[in-house]
Amino acid sequence: MKKIFLILLLTIPTININAAEERFSFQTKPFLYFIPVFQNFVLMTGGADNVWEPPIIILDIEFQYSLNNKINLFINPAFAQGFWKYQPINGDVNKAMDYYSSNCLDLVTGLLYRPFGTGLRGMYLGAFTVIGWGYVTHAWPTNDTEKIADFLNLGFITEIGYEWIFNNGFTITIGTGISKLYQIPKVSIITTVNSPEIGNYMYHYGNIHGLHFLNLPIDPRIKFSIGYSF
Repeated sequence: MKKIFLILLLTIPTININAAEERFSFQTKPFLYFIPVFQNFVLMTGGADNVWEPPIIILDIEFQYSLNNKINLFINPAFAQGFWKYQPINGDVNKAMDYYSSNCLDLVTGLLYRPFGTGLRGMYLGAFTVIGWGYVTHAWPTNDTEKIADFLNLGFITEIGYEWIFNNGFTITIGTGISKLYQIPKVSIITTVNSPEIGNYMYHYGNIHGLHFLNLPIDPRIKFSIGYSF
């Protein structure tokens, strides 16, 4: 037991010394594209006649700057573009060429707190705000397009995780938490073949900040990021 305690005493200052070597980090989430896959699975198994159509374009880069050993500044610009294809389940092929597309740019800012004073490494607690703007367009088979809505994104994220920085600077972060994104106003799309009215399916450009597929009051968040620190 004394040997284990001695090893811990020797390890903690070593971590702190190494952590002070890196002040800046940039990372991205390689599995971010799986979120639309989850959304499609739930929509199709639930009998919906609208699904995400590839390609889904997502650009996401996280920047961290170590203000001191315990506080990191966090900035994450994220762009998402998606295509929503009308696929009627009643055989109306004339409607099958209708497309909806969305473009949205979000900016996530916040702070990471390192309770053990390890700089950019180790365990962290994060709190972030989300603000963004986007719009939705509708395209017909005649190639005519029309912007049908603008919306504002407001939200928050809380997260707990752990970050590893290897000797060559390669960085891996895993984490989990919750997110809540408010779309103002909520944008709906036409979902009934012969109805000019707006349907009941709420349009989501794709919440790239959390897994939005169970209509929960908050979205669970699973994070896996890779990048480089120096």
